[in-house]
Amino acid sequence: MPRRPTAVVKSRDPRTGKAVETLPEESSSAEVARLVALALSAAPVWDAMGRAGRAALLGPPRRVSYGVRRSPNR
Repeated sequence: MPRRPTAVVKSRDPRTGKAVETLPEESSSAEVARLVALALSAAPVWDAMGRAGRAALLGPPRRVSYGVRRSPNR
């Protein structure tokens, strides 16, 4: 299948208007269909792992701080 001509699209910093990076080419319909088929084929494996199995892939839990300081009296 011949490649379609594509335009280069630059991501811009909204504060300065300067280009910060070039975005990747648009995916073809065939490429999207291939990736969707791969994801669908993996779904039963993910489901069989259960929530605990999928969580284990993420590693140990980490403490998350949202910048809220608690009173020392608590």
